[in-house]
Amino acid sequence: MHHAGTVELLERDRELEQLDRLVTDACAGRGRLVLVEGPPGIGKTSLLEAARDRARERDMTVLAARASELDRDFPFGVVRQLFEPLVAAAAAPRRATLLHGAAALAAPLLGGGAPEPAAGKATGDPALRLFHALYWLTANLAEQTPAALAIDDAHWADAGSLRFFQFLAARLDELSVLVALTARTAGPTVERQPIDALATDPLAVVLRPAPLSHRAVAALVADRLRGAPDASFCDACREVTGGNPFLLRELLREVAADEVAPIGAHVSLVRQLAPPTVARAVLLRLARLGDDAAALAGAVAVLGDGTPLRRAAALAGLPVERADGFAATLVEADILAAERPLAFAHPVLRSAIYADLDPGARSRAHRRAAALLADEGAAIDAIAVHLLATEPAGDRQVVATLREAALRALARGAAATAVACLRRALAEPPATSERAAFVLELAAAELAAGEPAAAADHFEAGLRVTGDVRARAGCVRKAVLALQTLGRHDEGFALLERVVDEAAAVDPDLAQSIEGDLIASATLERSRRAWALDRLDRYGDQLTAATSGSRKLLATRAALDAFSSECETPAETLANAAERALGGGRLLDDGPSTPFFFAIIVLLLADRIEPARRALDRAVDDARRHGSAPQFAFAAGWRCWLLAREGHLAEAEADARSSAELALSQGWFVMGPVILGYVLEVLIDRGELEDAHRLLERSGMVTRTADRDATFDDVVHARALLRAARGDLDAAREDLARLARRRARWNTYPTLVPAVLAAPAAATDDQDEGRARADRMLREAQTWGTPRAIGMALRAAGLVEGGARGLELLAEAAMVLERSPAPLEHARALLDLGAGLRRANRRAAARDPLRQALDLADACGARPLADRARQELRAAGARPRRPRLGGVHALTASERRIAAMAAQGCSNPEIAQALFVTTKTVETHLSNAYRKLAIHSRAQLGDALNDGRP
Repeated sequence: MHHAGTVELLERDRELEQLDRLVTDACAGRGRLVLVEGPPGIGKTSLLEAARDRARERDMTVLAARASELDRDFPFGVVRQLFEPLVAAAAAPRRATLLHGAAALAAPLLGGGAPEPAAGKATGDPALRLFHALYWLTANLAEQTPAALAIDDAHWADAGSLRFFQFLAARLDELSVLVALTARTAGPTVERQPIDALATDPLAVVLRPAPLSHRAVAALVADRLRGAPDASFCDACREVTGGNPFLLRELLREVAADEVAPIGAHVSLVRQLAPPTVARAVLLRLARLGDDAAALAGAVAVLGDGTPLRRAAALAGLPVERADGFAATLVEADILAAERPLAFAHPVLRSAIYADLDPGARSRAHRRAAALLADEGAAIDAIAVHLLATEPAGDRQVVATLREAALRALARGAAATAVACLRRALAEPPATSERAAFVLELAAAELAAGEPAAAADHFEAGLRVTGDVRARAGCVRKAVLALQTLGRHDEGFALLERVVDEAAAVDPDLAQSIEGDLIASATLERSRRAWALDRLDRYGDQLTAATSGSRKLLATRAALDAFSSECETPAETLANAAERALGGGRLLDDGPSTPFFFAIIVLLLADRIEPARRALDRAVDDARRHGSAPQFAFAAGWRCWLLAREGHLAEAEADARSSAELALSQGWFVMGPVILGYVLEVLIDRGELEDAHRLLERSGMVTRTADRDATFDDVVHARALLRAARGDLDAAREDLARLARRRARWNTYPTLVPAVLAAPAAATDDQDEGRARADRMLREAQTWGTPRAIGMALRAAGLVEGGARGLELLAEAAMVLERSPAPLEHARALLDLGAGLRRANRRAAARDPLRQALDLADACGARPLADRARQELRAAGARPRRPRLGGVHALTASERRIAAMAAQGCSNPEIAQALFVTTKTVETHLSNAYRKLAIHSRAQLGDALNDGRP
């Protein structure tokens, strides 16, 4: 008997050579992704089988999955096909290795462990945590032996699995893994966007097998019909099949069955026998096998590949013994594969048979299939897949099953599946008394699935029929997220105002918590800040930090006071309030929030460093423990600002790069512009101007600096610094002028400083205007009361004033900053003082502050500042020491961080998981660190990193 592989691998030498190279690359640690795409029957599956064969020949671990139409609404169904058998078959020691570290978070999905307790405080998209876990499962597998993941018909895969493959593709180059997929190029049921995203990945290779040539067709005709065919007969065969290997095989099957000789006189018979489509060819073949065989094939088509004979027989209404015989008949006809459980020999066969089922019969078959699976105790997800394919019938059990499946899907980050389940449940429909709850659950799922318009409509519908205040409050909080996403801010705030007043009469703590979120969100929008202050004034001095809501309100009030142009409250007072709001970590219990970071802002602006450090370290640790990359990006971005204010620019850069790369790969989040501003400033202070420019361009925020949204102020400020540092002074002045207009009602310090400090070269030429700004800054700084604020204001005044009086102010600034926790600002003041003295022809007096500035700049890792100090020292007649280019000073920020973690005893995988990078990245950085430090082992790292330090 001839098999499909023989036909479809004709004229596939080029593709097979590429597959050989890709397998070799993967075995050598250079992971790749290959996508084989084309129309049905062109030979995609055969090439995928060839890839699997080559992987096995190289002793790779091969995991395989085949998607079908049913898998689209089966959350992570294709991922589960790949990994569940691996985890289930692994002995305890191997399972422990596979699920080690962050991979353990994938265990509940794959049947390898219990879910995380609900008390976990991980935030953000749960799918991203799962992607992180699945990546580490893949990495752990590849550490043992190179692996190949083979996915057939990926165009039918569920959204969660396709998103994971995109996540994995971006990290493949450092794994011994080959990911091979097949997909159709087009069709009414093919969603191309996720497939196109995979095809355009830099590491992807796309193979598009061509139709068979005249020569290949002739060779196949000769092979199948056992004779030398006439050229005209072969030409007719190619013409009617288009060179499609599957159609050609079906045609030759018919020709051979009718004993038609391959001669020119029989060309007309070829045209009569040729199936017009792949589907028609399959159905013609199936029809010849009888009704019972067709019923069994239909049952397998409904149930999907991997169906036990017993289940398929029950659905087809056949005794198991008779079904076994019909299964053998279907195998002989090349419709089913020669394997158990039952599966089709080719995915196109299943598609054709499934599509031919009468819609009503198909619906009834899926309902019976769901009942069979339920009787067997199957997973809710598997049952729901069949219920989604049924017509509504008013069955309350169907409603309950779909609802449970939706909730499970949401917990795993498969929001699109949850939406499908809830929409179908509403159509069943649920009882009238339950409908409101279903509508609200659907709205929440739509919001998570990125359908804010539908979510807003359903939230509105749910509110109309929901009387319970607590349920309404939860509904409104989610509705506001949807409305804000759509830019419908006014509607969202109107809803919140209404529900807060409703909740106050029933549950004051709930009302406070809602209002805490509401006011914090309002402060991010410039036009709402007055409204937020008015709402806060209602509480007077009653905020005690005893409840979640009061802590949020306390943090937000402290931040708004600090931001206000009329702020007369000293930093110490507001820092005390912010520290109370943190509540010893309780403000973080619900995950990082806007009020949490408001508290951090106030503490840092007040130079209350230690409580801010403890809170941010805990936020980073929580993110690592829960595998939450977005939460890690958020917390690391804020921590980079803390480290920068302390003058630890190398460590700040490491946090900055971690935060930026994760945020770019997953989309920026609320307050993302603030974090981007901090990250850019750190890169500028480090002298990484091109990296900063690329990051700003990649972020997409260059064109999104909305005047209405105050969070974009920090991006504008950072862009001004970047433009000035790159010599584009006119553009820097434009940004600074825009910033001044945007912040007209909010103070200059402590949030942002005047242009003369942001970019001295770009400051206004109007000295009177400059003096007025500097005077205002000094008044506000003296009210604020921290040495950093006062020293920076004195420096601004000195730069504006110039002359002898300016030098006096700069000397006073340096003296004040010396007793502040702001070494970088101290270095800037000393440098400005020394440069001023040198320009006043007091070169001897200039050298000491310039040397101090150089030492501080070097210690902080501020390369541009250190370079400028060296230039000034030379101009003052001194011979400054050269930059220290070797040893620990030669390490990049990332190399230094990874080396320090290794010195503390962390293994490479532990470091990689903690920093959300790959093990190979860690290995590369450590290798570079060893070379720069001139050491050869981990044991030497501790001493080498302490080089030159007390």
